[in-house]
Amino acid sequence: MKTRIISIVIVGILLRLLTAYAFLPDQPQGEDGPSYATQALEVVAGSGAHYYFPPGTSFVVAPVYGIMGRTVAVDHAIGVVLTSGVVIVSVWFSVILLGWSRSTMIVAILASCYGHTILAATQISSQPVTAIAVVAAVGLTIQCLRTWSWTRWGLASLAMAIAVLTRPASGLVVAVCAAAILYHAWQRHVSRTQAFGACMITALVLAAAIMPVMQHNARAGQGMTISTNNEWNLLLSNTPYTPDYKTGHFGQRGFDQIDPDAAAWLAACIPHRNPAQASLEERRSMTNAALTYMGEHPWRTLYRITNRARGYWGMDYSATRLIQQAYGMSNRAALPLLAFEAGTYLLVIIAALSAFFIGVQLGGLHGRLIVLVIVAGMLPYLVAFALPRFHLPAIPLIMPLAALAIARLGEAPREHLRTLVRSRWWWTVVILVLSLQVEHFYHLARLQ
Repeated sequence: MKTRIISIVIVGILLRLLTAYAFLPDQPQGEDGPSYATQALEVVAGSGAHYYFPPGTSFVVAPVYGIMGRTVAVDHAIGVVLTSGVVIVSVWFSVILLGWSRSTMIVAILASCYGHTILAATQISSQPVTAIAVVAAVGLTIQCLRTWSWTRWGLASLAMAIAVLTRPASGLVVAVCAAAILYHAWQRHVSRTQAFGACMITALVLAAAIMPVMQHNARAGQGMTISTNNEWNLLLSNTPYTPDYKTGHFGQRGFDQIDPDAAAWLAACIPHRNPAQASLEERRSMTNAALTYMGEHPWRTLYRITNRARGYWGMDYSATRLIQQAYGMSNRAALPLLAFEAGTYLLVIIAALSAFFIGVQLGGLHGRLIVLVIVAGMLPYLVAFALPRFHLPAIPLIMPLAALAIARLGEAPREHLRTLVRSRWWWTVVILVLSLQVEHFYHLARLQ
């Protein structure tokens, strides 16, 4: 079984290599990719004034640029390594939970064939870096909960630091993992000395990784912060003109691409209209404007939060959109790619949810830890904008449950399918999931 699983992972890596170098050899970087690449080049040259984007992704990319320079082929190689890393860490996490079992083989198939990471194999993105770091942290934490290891906890702390440097919203994941260790100590499964030492190690590793970044920004006059784009993201998502569902709509466009009234409202906080060059005072003005609007419109803010929660679990589509834009494809021509990207996501989600109806679950502290990490990873995005690609770190955590359900169905397909089909609650869950996707697709099409 182990050999089969490794072979499937190798096939998954080959699929990403083929995508990057045979199917999409000329695809440029899209979305935040060019910004991460530019920031990485600044890190190599030592010329960056401050970190506008969280620098974790750039720190990963910079050594490659330092050795090989930047070309399309190098960018694609980075994308292949990152998306293949998601495949590898997904299978590794499943091995921790389920061993080298048939269910882990199913995880290997799901991860290797996962549409988003195949179609995004050309891109430099913070999402796969975050996914690798978060899943590594959770997996190592689970191993420590079983058998304490200072080495594993040190590596878990390092993974947490990488996650926070890449996406500061991952800070809540750190809190959940630390709380799991403290709970374990309270249950007397580890000593209080070990729990205290673990918290100290995590604090020291985080400080060693984060403080130099914050001091770098402080020397540039930006205050003690990991990145300077947080206030801009908060402002964009909380204006009178922000779309109530797709609250990140303005973040994907320049001032000249949005409604003039919206642009004027934003320009009141940043007259030069260049968020990357916003001063500390301008950033504070952004925060004040956003919080004032949220406070004066609590019901609309709450409505937007519920929309973000639904949008966060919307189908993957961004990799298809980038390919469509790069190659000038029509909507009809891009539809098969969208079906692949969205379909593999829905397969994982519906399979995982179906597990509860056929007697499959990941119980105990490990299951609760996974659920809490998934929720913690989502919560920070509810105050700004929650794009579907932000849920990527949760997918490897969900895959083992999905694989267990698929394996159970394979054991007695007629019996378990009959159970599902006859369950009103299962149909309710499936309809709710599909309704979220219809809503998501509607707003996606309306606000292209």
